[in-house]
Amino acid sequence: AERHSNIRLTGYIEDLFELVSQIPIMVNPMQIGSGFKNKVLEAFALERLVISNTFGMEAISAEKDVHYANAETPQEFANAVLRYSTDGEARKRIGRKARSLVEAQYTWKKIGGRYLELVDGLLQNTSKRMSCHAA
Repeated sequence: AERHSNIRLTGYIEDLFELVSQIPIMVNPMQIGSGFKNKVLEAFALERLVISNTFGMEAISAEKDVHYANAETPQEFANAVLRYSTDGEARKRIGRKARSLVEAQYTWKKIGGRYLELVDGLLQNTSKRMSCHAA
């Protein structure tokens, strides 16, 4: 990292939001795992452009070139970083769309509501089965 002026090692970060607010692009070349997808939603909420492969967007209802920039190969990632580093308007447009997606589908209220519906449905099905067995 010392040889590259565009790489910054931060160590402990007192205020993560302040640091993230200075970074306009998130690169997400996921190969395995799932926990990083929450970081994608956080980047979306901050109106940051996310460059991701398809696997990195699995289970997130985002559309490529609308809510994020798609890249599958190392060269595509590099090209996207270069493009969006200089195209601030496109970067901001996609970031705003990503924020709208989070507001529409991924707030605690929206997720909690879907969870409660799922639990209520399971409880109703269980109650119906128990009634049938008791009769």
